[in-house]
Parts: sequence; structure tokens; C-alpha cells
Amino acid sequence: MVAKTVMVYSRQVIMIGHLILKMQSMLMLTEANGMFSVEMDYQRTKAVLGSDVVQSAVGTARQREQAIEEQRYAVRRKHDRGAK
Repeated sequence: MVAKTVMVYSRQVIMIGHLILKMQSMLMLTEANGMFSVEMDYQRTKAVLGSDVVQSAVGTARQREQAIEEQRYAVRRKHDRGAK
């Protein structure tokens, strides 16, 4: 009786492991499809607006993000110095 229960439990554990692997692979496929979609949108935008315009816009956005991050860092550093 105990051996049969152990066998059933072992099968269930294996099945759960397979389901987890299947879910992880589905999640990876979903993420890959999402990234492919973003890349295709980027390529379409470049085709319509031109590579120069898109590269300039991306560069401007990156500079803005970097400036915001530097401001956040400066505020954190200021607060950290005040705490000491």
C-alpha cells in the first residue's frame, strides 16, 4: 500500500515537473514573439520615417532617460549624505 502511494506520488511529481517546463517554454515563446513584434514595429518605423530620423529620436530618448536617471541618483546621493 505504501509502495503504491509512493509510486503515485512520484508520477505526480514528474507530471508537475513536465507542466512547469511546458509553462516556462510557453512563457519564453511569448516573450520572444513580443520582442519580434517590437523589432518589426521598429523596422516599419525606420522604413516610413527614415533611418536618420528614427536614430535621432532614439538618441534623444536615451539622453532624456539618462538625464532623469542622473537626477534620481543625485537626489539619492543627497539624501544619503544627509542621513550620515
